Amino acid sequence: MNYKGKLYFCTSNQKNVYKQLKVNPQFEVSTTSQEGEWLRLKGKAIFDTNNQSKQAALDVAPFLSTMYSVDDPKFEVFYIQDAEAVFYNHKGLSKTIKF
Repeated sequence: MNYKGKLYFCTSNQKNVYKQLKVNPQFEVSTTSQEGEWLRLKGKAIFDTNNQSKQAALDVAPFLSTMYSVDDPKFEVFYIQDAEAVFYNHKGLSKTIKF
């Protein structure tokens, strides 16, 4: 979600990804589209778990309320610091955005 001008994600503190990010907050993920384009996103995970950020996530993505609540101690929220997104297309062209 876009919250406070930053790109936020959420997870459970019971998952391995949470435990890995707590040990080493530097991360990189990649995803592709059916059209043959892909995105590589990297940065540093900064946890910002509080009732306001949890509620914002639930407001933006109501389906999360089937898994979490504001009072759920397993529900964690983080944003990306020093983020870099590189978009690639099937022609080999790329565009980099830093935020």
